[in-house]
Amino acid sequence: MGNKQSVQELFNKLPYPTVTERAWRHLRIPDYSQVDQNIIKHRTEYNNRSDAVITHTPHRHFEAELANDKFYLLNQAFQPRAQAITIPQNVRDAFVHQNTIVESSGTVLATTTITVNESSDLFFMEEFDNAQNKNCISSVTHIVVAKDARITYLSKLALNPHTDHHHYCIVSVKEGGSFHSMTLATNSRLTHAHLTVHLEGPYASATMHGLTIGLSENQVVHTTLQDHQSAFTTSDLDFRTILADQSHHYYHGLIRVGEKAHRSNAYQKNSNTLLSELAKTSSSPKLEILTDDVRCTHGATSGPLDDEQLWYMQSRGIADRQAKMMLLHGMCDPLIKSLHNTSAELMVASHIDQSLASII
Repeated sequence: MGNKQSVQELFNKLPYPTVTERAWRHLRIPDYSQVDQNIIKHRTEYNNRSDAVITHTPHRHFEAELANDKFYLLNQAFQPRAQAITIPQNVRDAFVHQNTIVESSGTVLATTTITVNESSDLFFMEEFDNAQNKNCISSVTHIVVAKDARITYLSKLALNPHTDHHHYCIVSVKEGGSFHSMTLATNSRLTHAHLTVHLEGPYASATMHGLTIGLSENQVVHTTLQDHQSAFTTSDLDFRTILADQSHHYYHGLIRVGEKAHRSNAYQKNSNTLLSELAKTSSSPKLEILTDDVRCTHGATSGPLDDEQLWYMQSRGIADRQAKMMLLHGMCDPLIKSLHNTSAELMVASHIDQSLASII
């Protein structure tokens, strides 16, 4: 199916989504019928403080799990090559910042493949900068984490109320490898983010964090898959959402534990804070367990800020707005600090500050 012609045939057969489909029925989506007719160029800038090798390569990976996703197929069918980033073996503390810059309106296709070789360590920060252009972005990031390697992956998705961003991150983690991610989503008209992690070798692990702040009429859809394929694997997912105005958020998460993945441990949590009566959220966590002797936990919460906590803080002289900001920062800060990179933490914290200041 990775053959370009086959993918294009599949793309042509599959219609663009409409509100009649279950996954899209709550969303306000535009007419996408002409989106593949206006594909424009973009440029990519790098801050490479490491021994990373950055080249171009033809597409080599097709994710079968996404074969029915029109926007994934859009990228795979019409984007001829990928930015390829390779970290050699035994490289410690590598750092790469990739910024995708879009300078006009239209459809943008961006693909990146990252390979972190054995016993290496990479911090990868991914940004999309399209100013105030009207864009439909389909971006794919494919990551391979080799034996005993580690990657921290920070994805700052498009921050533009005129943009629909469909982003797909597919990760393969080998024996003893470690994947840590943070997905930051705010202020796009529609953010449609998929995160799939295949834990393919024993003792592979994944920590998956997400921070979403919904403003105005923003719509955010997160879909995650924690795929335990081997024994003694661990995954920990924590996605936190703050919704204001008429913003909407939908979460679909699956923990899948395969027949060979005994002694695996999986955790999944989605927390939603509603700051407006018009904001909406829906969470659908699921388990698929095909073996014994595993530990899997999942859950979701939603509601307003705690009135008792607000009253306690106000009774000690803290103004209402400041009290709300303190509670919201308390939700975000643990995930931000888990990045363990000062410059990235400051960048995310600054963006969160600006977003919260606009809604409180």
